Amino acid sequence: MDTINTNVVRELFHALLYEQENKCFTEQKYQATVKLLLISLNETVMDIINNSKKNENNKSIVNKVIQLVYENLSDPGFSVKRLADTLCYNPDYLNRHFKSLMKRSLIEYIIDKRIEHSLVALIDSDKTISAIAEDSGFSSYRDFVHQFKRRKDMTPSNYRNYHRMLHITNS
Repeated sequence: MDTINTNVVRELFHALLYEQENKCFTEQKYQATVKLLLISLNETVMDIINNSKKNENNKSIVNKVIQLVYENLSDPGFSVKRLADTLCYNPDYLNRHFKSLMKRSLIEYIIDKRIEHSLVALIDSDKTISAIAEDSGFSSYRDFVHQFKRRKDMTPSNYRNYHRMLHITNS
């Protein structure tokens, strides 16, 4: 709620309460104060509705982004620019709105989803790490290892070996 509208509404309520206690307003001034109060309340409600519509629009955009990321995860050419072009938005605008709701940038989200995709393959398949990097949408083995280590504090091969050892130990 807008602070200015809140203050105006509060002041008008105080004026009306003061009038109730002290009977110092003329009938016209009292009616004018009530009208001002109603106008201010209406403006405040309209601000709330408009902000709600903006949030719904932002959520709709983010849902489209998430769907497109999922559909294009394994494509190394998939980028924030291509995503923005597909949705007909400026990349900076799209990233700003995504980050306001998701608390991370679009590129970080895409990389995180690619890493999540690779985790399953590292444990459940015998594919080479290079093939898993490619299947997960990374443009290079080197980039995959760098991003993986940054997020998991270990290399993909160490992750694979660790989880395979856990599986053997638990069997």
